[in-house]
Amino acid sequence: MERRIIHLNIADFSVAVERVLDTNLKGKPLIIADPSPRAVVFDMSDEAYGDGVRKGMPLATARHRCRSALVLPPRPEQYRKVLHRCLEHALHYTPLVERSHGTGHLYLDVTGTHRLFGPAPDIGWRLRNTLRRDLGLDPIWSLGSNKLVAKVASRLVKPRGEYIVGGGEEMPFLAPIRNKKQIVGLLHFNDRRKGCFAPESIAALEGIAAHIGAALMRKQAEDILQEERKRLRDIVEFLPDATLAIDREGHVIIWNKAMEEMTGVPAATMIGRGGYCHAIPLYGEARPILIDLVLEENQETTVRYPHLTRQGDALMAEVFCHGLYGNKGAWGFAKASPLRDQEGNVVGAIESIRDITQSKRAAQEKKSLQAQLIQAQKMEALGTLAGGIAHDFNNILSGILGFADLARTKTLDLPVVHEYVGEILAAGTRATDLIRQILTFSRRLRSGVDRRHHAPHDRRQDGSADDGRPAGLAGLPHDRAHPDFDRGAGQGPRISGIVGQTDPPAGTPHPAARIVKPK
Repeated sequence: MERRIIHLNIADFSVAVERVLDTNLKGKPLIIADPSPRAVVFDMSDEAYGDGVRKGMPLATARHRCRSALVLPPRPEQYRKVLHRCLEHALHYTPLVERSHGTGHLYLDVTGTHRLFGPAPDIGWRLRNTLRRDLGLDPIWSLGSNKLVAKVASRLVKPRGEYIVGGGEEMPFLAPIRNKKQIVGLLHFNDRRKGCFAPESIAALEGIAAHIGAALMRKQAEDILQEERKRLRDIVEFLPDATLAIDREGHVIIWNKAMEEMTGVPAATMIGRGGYCHAIPLYGEARPILIDLVLEENQETTVRYPHLTRQGDALMAEVFCHGLYGNKGAWGFAKASPLRDQEGNVVGAIESIRDITQSKRAAQEKKSLQAQLIQAQKMEALGTLAGGIAHDFNNILSGILGFADLARTKTLDLPVVHEYVGEILAAGTRATDLIRQILTFSRRLRSGVDRRHHAPHDRRQDGSADDGRPAGLAGLPHDRAHPDFDRGAGQGPRISGIVGQTDPPAGTPHPAARIVKPK
């Protein structure tokens, strides 16, 4: 048995109920909405719909579009009561009644009720007249083999009327729009004459619908592609790194905001330009750059990037771009890679440039400080070595000069030996002068290292004082820290002080001297 579905639709249900409750509202534009400042339209009359008012629209916008409209607050309780009355009348004909699509829509399954109430179209007529008489409402009704057909048929006669789709007429009424085996839509053909569509006409209409389906799918694919392109442009536009892209012919297709800020050239000026114009804001001249190397190898261009590296298809290099920031110049880390289509063919190239000027300067300063530190360490080591050697010579020389001084006093009666001893003391004097120079040089080296390090301290790791002298001489004045030979009246050469030691009292042997008695 063929199914028969009646779709009952009271157009603009809320407005229809308000006009039944207040007959003075008939023919006037009405808007049903809450009076709150941020309210939206709940329902509207045909007059307000004609002025551009739509459901869900902000009330302020609706008032602006239809200034003559009356705004009434919704009364849900009244609407439910009226809908309940409609449902009671529908249940008189069939127990299978479904409410759908909000208020004012009822679906009645009247399959098999013709024995009680007659044909399905008669039920639709009687139900419409009953609602007119008892409730003052004028519903639209349609008849079809399913809910979809009945719903589409109701839209054809809105705001009032009826539409009947007989059995077997569904195919010409709603021809499926196919893309291969997938149904992407329905195409409606409207002709109320019985048998107006022959099988050949239906087949032709299905062919037309198939072409329309293919066109719709292409349009959907194009819309999706455009949306993806827009999303990609937005992503590239707000990348933190300066980014540009060119097509296969070298025309600029991307020039993002970061690139505008770095070069001072707006995207509107660069988009679409070719002939290596994209290099001018970077290097001050039109020539191939890193992004062009991705598309075509060029030895002359490669030489301009001494630190060029490859990572797969991508090229990376650090380069100084003297045209950036108003010709102030900046160091940049550039990375370029090819753009490919779905088949993998190269259709262009893209390059991003990151300003690394600050990190470059920091690296150079670090390298310079390291070189200074190494030099300071070398000088400190040299000063320490020189001071150690001087102290060792001083210790050896103190014994030589001590014994020579004792021998000098004991050989007054031996003129030749006395003269030889004097020569020994003179040579010792010259040696002490050399030691004093070495110690002075050592102190200068160490004090220079201390000033470079800005790290004052009281004592070094080798035990020497801060002035470069041994730890035992830290409390002695400088004039007693080094040998100083002078000649007293009629005394010949005399030791007044040796580095690291003090003079013995008069008449006592030097502590470094040891008297050897002859056997």
